[in-house]
Amino acid sequence: MIHHTNHAHSTLLVGSGLLLRSLTGLRRVNPGFEAQDLMTAQLVLSPVRYDNPEKLRAFYLAALDRLSAMPGVQAAAATVALPFAHGTFTASFAIVGHLVFARPAMALWRL
Repeated sequence: MIHHTNHAHSTLLVGSGLLLRSLTGLRRVNPGFEAQDLMTAQLVLSPVRYDNPEKLRAFYLAALDRLSAMPGVQAAAATVALPFAHGTFTASFAIVGHLVFARPAMALWRL
């Protein structure tokens, strides 16, 4: 019994060390974009006030225009999810010409 416990502890220790080494290595990887001098914000809009896609689109376009016009702002953009942010993002989709099931197909990816 003691032999199995020591083996489990050794496995956890080695696994933890490899995880830390991988995470340290990831900090040195170029993500493909400049991550300095950025500001991010998460918005939750009222579903009552913004009850259709046209109203949502108009809000975001106006917000981006106003942000872009601010002094010192070089660019403004909107996204559904930030790169390397915590959480899981799902989206449903349908393929034209194929049956739609009661539960739509889901694409799932972790960011």
